[in-house]
Amino acid sequence: MTWLTWRQYRAQFAVGTAVMAALCLLLVLTGLEFVSQYHTIITECASGAHNGPTSVNCSIGGGLFSGGPTAGFVSLILLATPVLAGLFLGAPMVAAEFEAGTTQFAWMQGITRARWFAVKAGWLLLAAAAWGAVIAALTTWWASPTNAEHGSEFYPGRFDVLYLVPVAYAVFAMALGICAGALIRRTVPAMAVTLGGFIAARVAVTLWLRPHYLSAVTVTRSLPAQPQLTGSYWLISQGTRNPAGLLMVGPQDQMAAFGVPVSSLPKACAGLAGPTGGLTSAAGGLTSSCRAALTGFRSFITYQPASRFWAFQGIETGVFVVLAAILLTVTAVVLIRRDA
Repeated sequence: MTWLTWRQYRAQFAVGTAVMAALCLLLVLTGLEFVSQYHTIITECASGAHNGPTSVNCSIGGGLFSGGPTAGFVSLILLATPVLAGLFLGAPMVAAEFEAGTTQFAWMQGITRARWFAVKAGWLLLAAAAWGAVIAALTTWWASPTNAEHGSEFYPGRFDVLYLVPVAYAVFAMALGICAGALIRRTVPAMAVTLGGFIAARVAVTLWLRPHYLSAVTVTRSLPAQPQLTGSYWLISQGTRNPAGLLMVGPQDQMAAFGVPVSSLPKACAGLAGPTGGLTSAAGGLTSSCRAALTGFRSFITYQPASRFWAFQGIETGVFVVLAAILLTVTAVVLIRRDA
């Protein structure tokens, strides 16, 4: 079965190797340029600290290095690459056999369906894990300059392409493709379901599940004080609540004080808005009546500390591995119990 699996997938292996080589070349070439630019900027800023002004913004949060549009383009490619193995290897594994009618032959040659499925799926899952591991290793190195400056490893879009999770995504995509092919028995529809299911799962986990792996930390301060955070973190939400606990919102085009549109503040603080719509000097020195009216108003920041990064990586890896196991179990039941 191992030899047969190799014979069936050697063309796909060659294409996949070529795609991986092209992706690696892109990451290496752009990554070397990014690393060189980053170290040049850091050196210039360090020199400027002793010898005077420099040609770049060296202030904290000034954005010394962002990688430019190239970094954004490559990041989009990296977000999509884990699903490729599931699309072009996983979905056709069972569906193509049904379409060609070769299941009648494959399952009548002294090889049980269970063994046929275990060997083929096992090798494809191993290939998917290797695919994800290579992508993760290169991406982690490639993203090191921006991660070093911005501390952005935890943010969506960056978290998804680093370290452990790309391996889990690739394994999940492969299992999803195999399951879709077994249920639908048509290659193209199975590929469509694989792509749609992968995107839906990733979006659902990123937006609704990941922020709640561990209880977020919330820092609150009474107005006019504002909560301040240092170091890197994943910002979940921030704002101001009134004494009733309701989130204060207002027109986005209005000048804001303490992060709140001036029109939403108590009437005693109306003087914060000058005649031209800007903030008056009263924003820095509140009147006693305004300060008293702000009693009970609280600003808050809800975030995930950077110290939880590896815990979140482990949790999300486990989530997608468990999902892959469920999909493979469904596939095994379908293949073993369904008539050919």
